[in-house]
Amino acid sequence: IREKVGQLLMIGFQGTKLSSEFIDQLQEYRPGGVILFSRNLMTAEQIAQLTNSLQEHTPNSPLLIAIDQEGGRVSRLPQDFTIFPSASTVATCQSPDVAYAVAEITAKELRAVGINMNMAPVLDVSSNPENPIIGNRAYGNYPSQVCIFGTATMQGLKNNGIIPCGKHFPGHGDTFIDSHRALPTVSRNEKEVREIDLFPFAQGINAGVDLVMTSHICFEALDPKKPATFSSLILNNLLREELGFGGVVVSDSMNMHSLQKNYDSVDAAVEALSLIHI
Repeated sequence: IREKVGQLLMIGFQGTKLSSEFIDQLQEYRPGGVILFSRNLMTAEQIAQLTNSLQEHTPNSPLLIAIDQEGGRVSRLPQDFTIFPSASTVATCQSPDVAYAVAEITAKELRAVGINMNMAPVLDVSSNPENPIIGNRAYGNYPSQVCIFGTATMQGLKNNGIIPCGKHFPGHGDTFIDSHRALPTVSRNEKEVREIDLFPFAQGINAGVDLVMTSHICFEALDPKKPATFSSLILNNLLREELGFGGVVVSDSMNMHSLQKNYDSVDAAVEALSLIHI
């Protein structure tokens, strides 16, 4: 049971090398994955050494090693990698082949240094110009545009050995608040949510996305009481049963201020797991 619980965790750490304390944590808790941030990454050679060390010290190899490499302002890799522009800029090319090529190159560079998962593509529709967190991270203002470029990006990653992740389910495009700082609420009616926010995720699922990230957002039309990460109505009834998603569900960070202001981090993790069908 302890090992199965550990496999449900994706954790981060400080530094560009593994400390003895963190190696002990890998051995004791046996997490299923690790996520890397800019604080961990210096050069291609250093990253490759770091990921090799992670795989060497995990009791359950291969370890999932993830990164947020969307392009634009959400890029964790150092400058000796190819840093592509934002999703919205890629979409202005009006060619899904360009989006595929961007994802293909990103995937090859990630694989070269031992990273096997990318927390992309963003499948949010940038429908609120006052949104402080999505904006040019989205492929466009219309669901169809997000579907075309999001699917091309997903396939470019997946076909080149990187696990893609569609985020932030059921959609972060119509919020006025950054979910890193507070719990946003979306007040659209259910018809609008389905036609705008959910449409790209439904298409991504049909195209074979393996991983979906939940958002810490309250959707009044879907569940008036709980944010998506803690909602059985959204994650079980909608995502699993109605949309037919059979892959892995991962939460957005449990360290975000939006949750810490409202939940104890341990209680939040337990609640998130207790309400969904893994």
